Amino acid sequence: MARANYRVCLAMEAAEKGSEDKARKLIHAFKSRFADLVYTVHTIKKGEIRGKSSNVNHAVRELAKLDGDRNREVIEAVVSVFDADTCFAADYFECISYHFCIADPVTRRSQVYFAPVLFDRNTHSVSPVIRIIDVAWSTAVMSMSIPGYPLRLALSTYSIPMDLAIGMGFWDTTPEAMGEDYHTSLKCYLATQGRLKTVPVFSPSSQCHIAGQDFWREFRDRWVQMKRHAWGVLDFSYGVRMALTRELERLPESYFEAWSVDPSTGARVNLYQRKRVPGGVTLTFLYFHLYETFIFPVHVMFASALVPFVVPGAGPAFLQPLVSRIWGFLGGGVADVHPLIPVVLQVVDRARGVFTVFLVCLIVLFEMQHEWCANKRWDVKTRGEEAVKRLGKRSVLAAGSRQWVYMLEWPMYLGVPVFMGTALVWTKWRQLFTDQLLYVVAAKPVVHVLDPVETTGMEVDDKRDSVRRRSSKEE
Repeated sequence: MARANYRVCLAMEAAEKGSEDKARKLIHAFKSRFADLVYTVHTIKKGEIRGKSSNVNHAVRELAKLDGDRNREVIEAVVSVFDADTCFAADYFECISYHFCIADPVTRRSQVYFAPVLFDRNTHSVSPVIRIIDVAWSTAVMSMSIPGYPLRLALSTYSIPMDLAIGMGFWDTTPEAMGEDYHTSLKCYLATQGRLKTVPVFSPSSQCHIAGQDFWREFRDRWVQMKRHAWGVLDFSYGVRMALTRELERLPESYFEAWSVDPSTGARVNLYQRKRVPGGVTLTFLYFHLYETFIFPVHVMFASALVPFVVPGAGPAFLQPLVSRIWGFLGGGVADVHPLIPVVLQVVDRARGVFTVFLVCLIVLFEMQHEWCANKRWDVKTRGEEAVKRLGKRSVLAAGSRQWVYMLEWPMYLGVPVFMGTALVWTKWRQLFTDQLLYVVAAKPVVHVLDPVETTGMEVDDKRDSVRRRSSKEE
């Protein structure tokens, strides 16, 4: 399948020293493994922000040009965006191919594919704090994979039809696009007016935790990474602005039309299959999740910190003298508490108990899912005369099963919202002064292998590669 259908593009940055040589070595080593293997070199333009979004935007535009040069039907291409540390099993692409092929021609071009993320490749070599933060990040995205749920947002990896990428104007390169995956999902939903169809692919992408020389360096790098993720708060204001101003051009109605004749009745029918959930309902869920992700954690953090000090009877007994002093300082002594407030606090306490039950279920299901995805599924073989592993070749960087001692880390799961909320507070403060953001990439583990050029002995085709090497400087 890879040799016939996979067209791989290595999206390199000109700012990285030696990036072009690295791409050429990879092409010379592996070009026979795929239908096509090319690379692009992106140079930051004026007005662009450094980061994944501007790089992907440049690479996909170059691929679209290459399709046009070859007179290919762009609608037949699906663009999959991966990070360098991402590994997928073969069934991810099989699933995409299946859903793409069974959809009618007009439905498939407004249909995107999201897979959950599993940080399992180097899980034994990082500290418990880093491990549990990424577990929380992973489980939050998995919650949107429930069948029938009207909304899904990408995390790091996703697949989108080339036709949709062209129709929505490719990827944004402004500061608002710092959170490239979330932002692109948001742009797709808005451009299609909520009619975007999302297909969950139950074959998680395997990724790496950040890697550092010691705990404090790992934690510092994870904090830098969390702040970069927290800049996704700009998507909240972006979404509100696009809804109010319609600055983002929506796809025309003709994009969702492909007329045919019903042979039984002779009537003209539109092949486009509408979603069961109306677009307006989908957009409502979208804005709710934007609020839940970027605004609500800060509200909860401040409310949880302030309520015991300002609401009489809401905190432990030893804080009551302090509460009395606060109200005395404000003037007039302790204020009367509205009768509804104790009821609300009691409901919140009961909700915490119910949440504990769901948390236990989450722990059990996550551990089962991790064991299957990181270990057992790779041992499944096809039936026949010769047993063949159907998921393809596995990466040499694979940690396998989690250790039992990792169960002791789950109480720290409750502290992750505080970690994220703190990053969001920092981001909101910085947003008051600037939107010129610095995209910083955290270190990931490195696997040392033999020089691929030396091991393959493949010849260099300078002319062929140079044609495909359109840099930003040439535009």
